Amino acid sequence: MAKGAHPKYIDMVVAAIKAQGEKSGSSRQAINKYIVKEFKLTENKHHLAMLKQALKRGSAGKGPIVHNKGKGAAGSFKLNTALPAAKQKAKSSKKKASKVTKKKAVKKGAKKAPKAKTPTPAVTEPAEKKPAKSAKTAKAKSPVKGKAKTASKAASPKKPKAKKSPKKGPARKIKK
Repeated sequence: MAKGAHPKYIDMVVAAIKAQGEKSGSSRQAINKYIVKEFKLTENKHHLAMLKQALKRGSAGKGPIVHNKGKGAAGSFKLNTALPAAKQKAKSSKKKASKVTKKKAVKKGAKKAPKAKTPTPAVTEPAEKKPAKSAKTAKAKSPVKGKAKTASKAASPKKPKAKKSPKKGPARKIKK
């Protein structure tokens, strides 16, 4: 194979799981060993990162593999029997066909039925609001010193800061 001429990682993972055919699933290490051997890849940081990413994404949601045990890329993985590859292709072609028919219906001028208006409920008066806690009650209840300080700061009015004049330091000597 030429450099970089290999299938997608998720396809290589599916092939590895099929080839091993274990009932309990295949581990990441076993899948990695198969991919390196069969597809003649070098095992380096990039390869391991791509394999880990493929395992995570492939096992999430309606992916082609199922995470049997463990978390992330650890544990064992099995093929997703709920969605065989043939059904995945059939679903994608059905989606394309339905989009085409919807576009044709819109072009012909099919009118949508007007939406039924739902009656709005009568406006009720808002419930009585609880009075806000004062700074003194918050200070008395909080045992943590940091919170008590912030409560007292909020209660005291802020003083405007006086502008400082820039300090003049010793005159610098310029080198010739």
